[in-house]
Amino acid sequence: MELVGVHLDGISTPAGCSLEDEVRRMTNRRLRATSVVTAVCMDSKTNDLLQVADLVAGAIFHERRQAAISETAPRSNKGKVALRLAMAFDRPGLVDGREARVNIATCQGKGATRPPLKVVNRTVCAS
Repeated sequence: MELVGVHLDGISTPAGCSLEDEVRRMTNRRLRATSVVTAVCMDSKTNDLLQVADLVAGAIFHERRQAAISETAPRSNKGKVALRLAMAFDRPGLVDGREARVNIATCQGKGATRPPLKVVNRTVCAS
Protein backbone atom coordinates (compact mmCIF):
# COMPACT_ATOMS: atom_id res chain seq x y z
CA MET A 1 0.00 0.00 0.00
CA GLU A 2 1.24 3.48 -0.88
CA LEU A 3 1.15 6.15 1.83
CA VAL A 4 0.51 9.75 0.81
CA GLY A 5 0.96 13.20 2.31
CA VAL A 6 -1.27 15.90 0.85
CA HIS A 7 -0.15 19.53 0.58
CA LEU A 8 -3.07 21.91 0.06
CA ASP A 9 -3.19 25.51 -1.01
CA GLY A 10 -4.59 27.21 2.07
CA ILE A 11 -8.14 28.54 2.05
CA SER A 12 -10.09 30.13 4.84
CA THR A 13 -12.47 27.89 6.75
CA PRO A 14 -14.89 28.52 9.59
CA ALA A 15 -13.51 28.40 13.12
CA GLY A 16 -13.37 24.84 14.38
CA CYS A 17 -13.36 23.33 10.88
CA SER A 18 -10.19 21.56 9.76
CA LEU A 19 -9.89 21.41 5.98
CA GLU A 20 -6.92 19.08 6.34
CA ASP A 21 -8.91 16.54 8.37
CA GLU A 22 -11.87 16.71 5.98
CA VAL A 23 -9.68 16.15 2.90
CA ARG A 24 -7.90 13.23 4.55
CA ARG A 25 -11.15 11.65 5.75
CA MET A 26 -13.07 12.11 2.48
CA THR A 27 -10.19 10.90 0.31
CA ASN A 28 -9.57 7.81 2.40
CA ARG A 29 -13.28 7.01 2.36
CA ARG A 30 -13.42 7.41 -1.41
CA LEU A 31 -10.31 5.24 -1.90
CA ARG A 32 -11.58 2.71 0.67
CA ALA A 33 -8.13 2.79 2.25
CA THR A 34 -6.04 4.78 4.70
CA SER A 35 -3.50 5.91 2.12
CA VAL A 36 -3.63 9.60 3.04
CA VAL A 37 -1.82 9.80 6.36
CA THR A 38 -1.20 13.55 6.52
CA ALA A 39 -2.71 16.67 5.06
CA VAL A 40 -1.48 20.21 5.59
CA CYS A 41 -2.60 23.61 4.29
CA MET A 42 0.09 26.05 3.22
CA ASP A 43 0.29 29.50 1.68
CA SER A 44 1.23 28.90 -1.95
CA LYS A 45 2.98 32.27 -2.16
CA THR A 46 5.50 31.19 0.45
CA ASN A 47 5.86 27.49 -0.33
CA ASP A 48 8.13 26.26 -3.12
CA LEU A 49 6.40 22.86 -3.32
CA LEU A 50 3.01 24.40 -4.14
CA GLN A 51 4.62 26.89 -6.55
CA VAL A 52 6.19 24.02 -8.52
CA ALA A 53 2.94 22.03 -8.47
CA ASP A 54 1.07 25.09 -9.78
CA LEU A 55 3.68 25.58 -12.51
CA VAL A 56 3.43 21.96 -13.66
CA ALA A 57 -0.39 21.90 -13.53
CA GLY A 58 -0.52 25.18 -15.47
CA ALA A 59 1.84 23.84 -18.14
CA ILE A 60 -0.21 20.66 -18.54
CA PHE A 61 -3.45 22.66 -18.75
CA HIS A 62 -1.93 25.05 -21.30
CA GLU A 63 -0.75 22.21 -23.52
CA ARG A 64 -4.17 20.50 -23.33
CA ARG A 65 -5.94 23.74 -24.24
CA GLN A 66 -3.61 24.32 -27.20
CA ALA A 67 -4.18 20.75 -28.44
CA ALA A 68 -7.96 21.14 -28.13
CA ILE A 69 -7.97 24.12 -30.47
CA SER A 70 -5.24 22.66 -32.73
CA GLU A 71 -3.06 25.68 -32.10
CA THR A 72 0.25 25.63 -33.96
CA ALA A 73 1.22 29.29 -33.51
CA PRO A 74 4.60 30.21 -32.02
CA ARG A 75 4.91 29.22 -28.38
CA SER A 76 3.91 31.67 -25.67
CA ASN A 77 5.78 31.88 -22.37
CA LYS A 78 3.44 29.23 -20.95
CA GLY A 79 4.09 27.07 -24.00
CA LYS A 80 7.83 27.42 -23.49
CA VAL A 81 7.49 26.30 -19.87
CA ALA A 82 5.45 23.27 -21.00
CA LEU A 83 8.07 22.40 -23.62
CA ARG A 84 10.92 22.67 -21.10
CA LEU A 85 9.08 20.49 -18.58
CA ALA A 86 8.41 17.85 -21.24
CA MET A 87 12.09 17.92 -22.23
CA ALA A 88 13.17 17.60 -18.58
CA PHE A 89 11.04 14.46 -18.29
CA ASP A 90 12.25 13.09 -21.66
CA ARG A 91 8.73 13.21 -23.11
CA PRO A 92 7.43 14.52 -26.44
CA GLY A 93 4.74 16.47 -24.59
CA LEU A 94 2.79 16.62 -21.36
CA VAL A 95 0.26 14.00 -22.39
CA ASP A 96 -1.24 11.29 -20.19
CA GLY A 97 1.14 8.45 -19.47
CA ARG A 98 3.14 6.70 -16.81
CA GLU A 99 6.90 6.48 -16.94
CA ALA A 100 9.71 6.14 -14.44
CA ARG A 101 10.02 9.88 -13.74
CA VAL A 102 6.51 11.17 -14.29
CA ASN A 103 2.88 10.09 -14.10
CA ILE A 104 0.28 12.31 -15.79
CA ALA A 105 -3.38 11.32 -15.70
CA THR A 106 -6.31 13.46 -16.71
CA CYS A 107 -9.30 12.86 -14.49
CA GLN A 108 -12.64 13.66 -16.03
CA GLY A 109 -15.99 13.38 -14.40
CA LYS A 110 -19.28 12.53 -16.05
CA GLY A 111 -19.81 14.86 -18.97
CA ALA A 112 -17.52 17.51 -20.38
CA THR A 113 -18.61 20.32 -18.08
CA ARG A 114 -18.10 20.68 -14.38
CA PRO A 115 -21.00 21.39 -12.07
CA PRO A 116 -20.76 24.70 -10.20
CA LEU A 117 -19.01 24.61 -6.84
CA LYS A 118 -21.24 24.66 -3.81
CA VAL A 119 -20.73 25.39 -0.14
CA VAL A 120 -20.72 22.22 1.92
CA ASN A 121 -21.77 22.53 5.55
CA ARG A 122 -20.70 19.64 7.73
CA THR A 123 -21.55 19.26 11.36
CA VAL A 124 -18.23 17.39 11.71
CA CYS A 125 -16.39 20.72 11.38
CA ALA A 126 -18.31 22.34 14.21
CA SER A 127 -17.36 19.75 16.82
